[in-house]
Amino acid sequence: MGYPTLNKKDFRYILIERDLLEKILKFQNRIIKEIEKIEEKIKIEKQKIIHLQDVIDDVLIKYGVKDKKFKKEEFEVFTTDALNIGKQKFLRCGAQYRAFWDVHGGLLFNGKTKYPIVKLNSLMRLHKTKTLKKGILDREYILIELEDIEQRTGKILNMDKVISEIGSDKTYFGDADLITTKLRPYLGYTILNIPELELIGTTELLPSKVNKDKAYPEYLKYILLSHEYLEKSQFLMYGKEHPRIHSLDLLNIMIPLPPKDVQEKIISEIQKHEKINDEAKQKLNNYRKQINDLILEYLTNKEETPDE
Repeated sequence: MGYPTLNKKDFRYILIERDLLEKILKFQNRIIKEIEKIEEKIKIEKQKIIHLQDVIDDVLIKYGVKDKKFKKEEFEVFTTDALNIGKQKFLRCGAQYRAFWDVHGGLLFNGKTKYPIVKLNSLMRLHKTKTLKKGILDREYILIELEDIEQRTGKILNMDKVISEIGSDKTYFGDADLITTKLRPYLGYTILNIPELELIGTTELLPSKVNKDKAYPEYLKYILLSHEYLEKSQFLMYGKEHPRIHSLDLLNIMIPLPPKDVQEKIISEIQKHEKINDEAKQKLNNYRKQINDLILEYLTNKEETPDE
């Protein structure tokens, strides 16, 4: 026999009373007008949001850390030799890897700067913390996985995973200052640690201590979230399925080091823009919720919904 079906052509012959049709159209127009008002507000808030990498770019130029806006280089011709390759611990011959060290001299930013150039290893060092082994833990910790970090912003999205048992080894952050990832560094998983919260995370995250006599952890965080780092860290990766940057290559990268008072101004200005972005994003979420609530209200309110 088969299953009874309604052919789409049959809809042509379904009759609707004129009064009911007018009611439905009036109902739809009312929803549309309400949503259009909210969408105008959404448009305004979207215009306030500037990607963090663009903010960092503008602020670093303003304070002379770099002299021009980031521009992705599509093509580069160069030569190298075995002597250059032999100068480094890793004898890698990849074109991008060699370009970073042999052509750009390990410099993160091309062009001129007002400040001395130093290696990251003079400003931060890997912090040897304990590795928590799979199984029952000695106490409760807050677990931070990569998915709990917002890409390219350095914001922790979720700190609600309070756990006392783990299914794989984890890194204890301890009193580290700065945490960054060795796995796919171009995704921008770099955060500031919060020591009092007893955070732990995937072993792909590298805890570091910052030499606070020379640099603020926030300054280094923004450097590692810059366009240049997210782009050029890809030149230094190894591995196909799970590409990583080695900590030695990371710490050998050379960056400009402004005085701490200039660093403070850079940090303050970027944070001001971050606050504007956060407020605009929160309003966007509220407006989108208003649209969803409005539709739900109209669909479920018997007094508003047209009679069948």
